[in-house]
Amino acid sequence: MRVFQTLRRWWLRRRDLRITGLGGMPFQEAHAPPPPRNSFRPTPVDRAGHLVLTQSYADRLAPGTDELTGGALDNLINAWHETWQHQAAAEYAGFQVESVVRLNTIEPALAQYEKSDAYLQRRLADARTAVDSARDRLAGQDPARPGFADPPLLAGRSPATFLHVVALVMAAGADAAAFWQVMQILLADLPPMAGALIVAGLTTTALYLSHQIGVQAREASAGTKRRIRWVVLCFLVWLVLGVGAAALRYFFGDAGEPPAIVIGGPAAAPDLPAALGTAGVFLALYLATGLVAALGGYLTTHPARSDYARAMRNLRTVTEAAAASSARLSRAQSERTQYAEELREARQRHLAEMGTRAALAEELKQMVRVHHAAYHQDPSATNAMFQSDHRPHWKKDP
Repeated sequence: MRVFQTLRRWWLRRRDLRITGLGGMPFQEAHAPPPPRNSFRPTPVDRAGHLVLTQSYADRLAPGTDELTGGALDNLINAWHETWQHQAAAEYAGFQVESVVRLNTIEPALAQYEKSDAYLQRRLADARTAVDSARDRLAGQDPARPGFADPPLLAGRSPATFLHVVALVMAAGADAAAFWQVMQILLADLPPMAGALIVAGLTTTALYLSHQIGVQAREASAGTKRRIRWVVLCFLVWLVLGVGAAALRYFFGDAGEPPAIVIGGPAAAPDLPAALGTAGVFLALYLATGLVAALGGYLTTHPARSDYARAMRNLRTVTEAAAASSARLSRAQSERTQYAEELREARQRHLAEMGTRAALAEELKQMVRVHHAAYHQDPSATNAMFQSDHRPHWKKDP
């Protein structure tokens, strides 16, 4: 069972294997687990540690701080701030590279899936057109071929079809036994395997011809006049095959007996009643099995129904393939959307993180100013502390 399932999966994916063999991207299963989601998480700043450190510096500088030395800690905090910014920028750049690589990896596969899905969608549209056409013919809505109308067959084949199959199998067994007797009479020294193959070929030919008589007669009754010649041809060949086998059965008698006709010598008088009886039984059996096959072909084989069933099978196959292709395409599109969202989210998080670190730097500066103001309690010593901070790397206005 596992081997059969493996072969079936391989057969269903033969198109994928061909594309991969031509150099395309390996197909991903639509039911595979989604890729892990990456989020930009910059290394956090030790806020508590910097608060303690800044407080310690402020305590140590407070006794000797005046308006000329008010920017001492500002520049230190500015240096910390720039370090935090560069660290976050470097981590963000690394995340961008990784996300862009993942995004560029899914793009070729997505383009391949789009092409494959477009082809299958076109096939699906054609399959639906074929089903609609076959349905119109079977439902009697095709004015060009009204003789094929049989709407009840849209619901499926009748139970008589299975009875016909059973009868046909039994008829095949009877014909095979009859032909085997003929072969034993004519070719008694033939190996059993060769005889079995000949009997199988004769039985298959006889039943196929009689079946085609019924099928072609049904076509002719639906208005396809050209089918009449095929009915006559199949009937003549089938009749010659049966009459010829019955004649051989009549003239040569039972297996193991000398033939009734001897070429180049005096003919032996055949046992006419016995030979005629066995030949008649064979011919009656041959005619009966042929009639069963012909009636079954006429009553159960409907050309419009066959076309409709074939179109429905093709529609089911193409629909399954298109559904799998659509799922695969949707999964690839979801991956691309996920990677793009990760980039947008990382950008927003990076901007927010830069703002948070700038706010922390301002908080540390203001904490120093408040500490100095509370320590000195003298406006003349704290006027410069409430001016803009000193950033040594900024260009000063002239």
